[in-house]
Amino acid sequence: VRRRTAAQELLNGLNKYGLPVERLVNPYVLEFDAGEILCLDGEPVEWLFFLLEGRAKIFMTVDTGENLILNLWDGYGVLCDMELFMGDGIYHASCRAITPVRGIALPLDVNREILLGCNEYLRRTCRSFARTMAKDRNVFNNILYPVEARLCSYIAINGTEGEWSDNLTQVSELLGVSYRHLLRTLRGLCAKGVLRRTESGYVVADQRAFASYNKGFVTMEET
Repeated sequence: VRRRTAAQELLNGLNKYGLPVERLVNPYVLEFDAGEILCLDGEPVEWLFFLLEGRAKIFMTVDTGENLILNLWDGYGVLCDMELFMGDGIYHASCRAITPVRGIALPLDVNREILLGCNEYLRRTCRSFARTMAKDRNVFNNILYPVEARLCSYIAINGTEGEWSDNLTQVSELLGVSYRHLLRTLRGLCAKGVLRRTESGYVVADQRAFASYNKGFVTMEET
């Protein structure tokens, strides 16, 4: 992770979150490489993080030691919004960068009361929570949709211009299936002409067929 001073043009990017930029205390930029952990479930909360660029996945680790994906970010997302209101000082989920990620971090101890006193930020946060409950049924979709649908949805979000490569062990955990089941599913999609195996990973071979399978995950939306 790299930390640097937040330039004004980056701070202006916080306007989409409804934040009172001029009142924020000690904001700074954090940059993460692809695959880097932003936070871990159970660790002490240091800052509230507002995503400006990049993609990341939010997940939880269940009792078996496997990971279950909860949400996906694509250019928009807030890390520690729930923890801000719970006030118990620990993260309740983990986050890993899919691509290089950049955003603004706000030290929580000196900004908590400012954020809780900002009506516009609270309004947008409540709307985001409501959308999560009413629309973004990621946890249930992750269980109820067929593996093919969940996998294609995951590829659509995590791939780049139809190309996708990832750690398949981690992907199987995030989708809630065994590693062998994931490999069988990938082979099946290749046999149907939906995907094509390459030296570096997979590429979408039939966009129309791929779109018909693409169900299961929804990215966080701007409010």
